[in-house]
Amino acid sequence: MSTEETTSIIWEEPKPARKRGSDGPLVPEKSMKKYEPYVESLKAEPNRWAVFKKAVSPTYSTRLKAAYPGVETTCRRVWCDDGKQRFDIYARWVG
Repeated sequence: MSTEETTSIIWEEPKPARKRGSDGPLVPEKSMKKYEPYVESLKAEPNRWAVFKKAVSPTYSTRLKAAYPGVETTCRRVWCDDGKQRFDIYARWVG
């Protein structure tokens, strides 16, 4: 490679993530629309953490973020009475 040769860069936004095994576009689930009032409350108090769900699968976190860009989530592991691990999910609006 000579010093005069340049590397060509292709600037491109990444394609949206897809669910495993899906060839279609990633569309927020209709069932997540019921959380619009919750998200509006988060928007009213930006950067303030609130409980979203307790003792659930962490996939709720991913689904909430996909349905409402601007929401940040974090999960904390908890152990249920049945001995299984679940997660408490917290959310906040970061815009």
